[in-house]
Amino acid sequence: GEDGVMRIRLEGVQLQDLTAPNIVRLARRKLTAGGDEDVAAMLDLRALPQERLEQHLLWPAADELRAFQDHPACGSSFEVEELRGAAINVLHGYALNYYHFVTEQVPTLIALRHDLAGWLPEDRVTVLYTGQKWQADYALLAGFRQEQLLQYNACKVYKADLVYTASVPDSKASEMLLQTRALVLQSGFSGHGRDQGATPQCFKPVRSTAEQASRILVLERSDRAAVRGRNIQNHEEVLAVVSATFPHAAVCNFQAEEHTVSQQAAHFEAADVVIGTVGAALANLIFMKPEALLVALHPSLPGITFSVYSSRCGQNYFWHMAHQLGLNYRG
Repeated sequence: GEDGVMRIRLEGVQLQDLTAPNIVRLARRKLTAGGDEDVAAMLDLRALPQERLEQHLLWPAADELRAFQDHPACGSSFEVEELRGAAINVLHGYALNYYHFVTEQVPTLIALRHDLAGWLPEDRVTVLYTGQKWQADYALLAGFRQEQLLQYNACKVYKADLVYTASVPDSKASEMLLQTRALVLQSGFSGHGRDQGATPQCFKPVRSTAEQASRILVLERSDRAAVRGRNIQNHEEVLAVVSATFPHAAVCNFQAEEHTVSQQAAHFEAADVVIGTVGAALANLIFMKPEALLVALHPSLPGITFSVYSSRCGQNYFWHMAHQLGLNYRG
């Protein structure tokens, strides 16, 4: 328009059509080729293979569709909530995926916290997020207060005077990764000294002839985290082999999703070696010391792929990130 604002008309679309339960309903209809509504409503999105979701161009929204698939229709509970001031929208761009949130949304939170603080009072700035504890952890670390965090309600549509919906275009650039590391760890990324804080208790002390035993962090994906198939089926056997092969090392078996962001960062920073399957938890490599070793495993199972970019093009997100940050990488 003449005011420099582009407006997109959505003929026949009402605000209540944009609620999460309705988006899930539309996705189910698309997956069933517009068939019987009752049959579509019974479709379990969590059980669908990645390939089928990719064929219908729904894979980028898979986590969100699965998260809200059991939410009842909104009906009379639909509501428009108006927010005074600025709303920072971090609901988009694989919002429920830890890796994407850390590399794309956290740099945005850091930048907007700095920019908005110069001219808007805190009670006029709201961060709209999906409600994950680790998302709140990062927002608080970025400088926002708990009172500024608003958990998304699936039956609401939000309006604000200003809405910021953005992510970093080159999210794997070293500057962005280092910035997030410095936000969480007081040590920044200098790499000076072996320890910047107390060693996590998970690294059990061992008798060693060396002055300091190496620390090996072995990542264990929970059944919930490994829903896409990227888990080690014989994890206990792998853990035993690592411990037997490196008898003088302090080996820590670690489930990242059971810990806060700060606790995850502390474990990755303390580790000399991290071993784990390709998955969201490896985003924590940004907290590893320079020249530490990352061993990324990619289980090969029938019908399981990571993504078009990673599995079909021979690329790997974590290799790129490790290279940017001066880590040793084996995969």
